[in-house]
Amino acid sequence: MRAAAFRSITHPDDVEGDLDAARRMLAGELDTYSKEKRHLRKGGAIVWGNLTFALVRHADGIPADLISAVEDIQRRKTAELELRAAEEHFRGLIDQSIAGIWVIQAGRFSFVNPRCAEIFGYASAADLIGREPASVLAQPDRDRVARLMRRRVGGEVP
Repeated sequence: MRAAAFRSITHPDDVEGDLDAARRMLAGELDTYSKEKRHLRKGGAIVWGNLTFALVRHADGIPADLISAVEDIQRRKTAELELRAAEEHFRGLIDQSIAGIWVIQAGRFSFVNPRCAEIFGYASAADLIGREPASVLAQPDRDRVARLMRRRVGGEVP
């Protein structure tokens, strides 16, 4: 493909990376190159593709052909963007909740929202990450809460 044709179907922000990879390939630093990148359709619409190309050389090492393939990954990229937006929305709801919310993994807090930290008297949620949940309970309540949690995790308590 001619350089002008290559530029006409490549998003301007992705051109330099592709050109650098082509230079490195010609210099013998790379055998193949693969990158998820934006391409431009006729009319300028952006479509995501996974570009893979390889340089075929003659026996004497002189470049002979450039083989390239583009896989359409637009659906996956769209799904990733939608998932990221949903996660950000959910995170906003959790972070701004008036309820204390936490996640315990391997017996320790792995997530705590800001309200939970406030309820337990900590300056930030980060202060609770990695701590055992019992550490925020009054000493007389620890055994009872531990029993209830074991029953809950064991499916005895709905």
